[in-house]
Amino acid sequence: MFGLTLLTDLLGEFNRGKFETDELILTALIPSIIAVIVFYAGMKLQHLGKPKFIKWTAVVALLVGVFLGMEPFRMMFFDTTYQQMYPGGGKTKLMHAGGVIMPVLTLIGLAFWSWWNNRQRFEEL
Repeated sequence: MFGLTLLTDLLGEFNRGKFETDELILTALIPSIIAVIVFYAGMKLQHLGKPKFIKWTAVVALLVGVFLGMEPFRMMFFDTTYQQMYPGGGKTKLMHAGGVIMPVLTLIGLAFWSWWNNRQRFEEL
């Protein structure tokens, strides 16, 4: 029995407890902020003549954000024990889904920013 408990702990399937509100907010915001900073720095490097793909390394931070946000999302929407432990309305569910939603919205925003920047350059020609 000890070996099974140790294995489930290593796999991360143990009862973690409730996610705190500040933890949920940071899980949603920090990867997105890092991605915007990296994307902006990549755009500056692109204007200096570096390859265009450098700015898209910001996607790595967004993928990490989605990976970190999946656990609260899974627990809130698919784990009935957690739902009973953390009752709440739409705001609570949105907070738990924010770690997945925010990086996706940031990616859409970065794609629009890149498109807009390329469009502006095209009009300058």
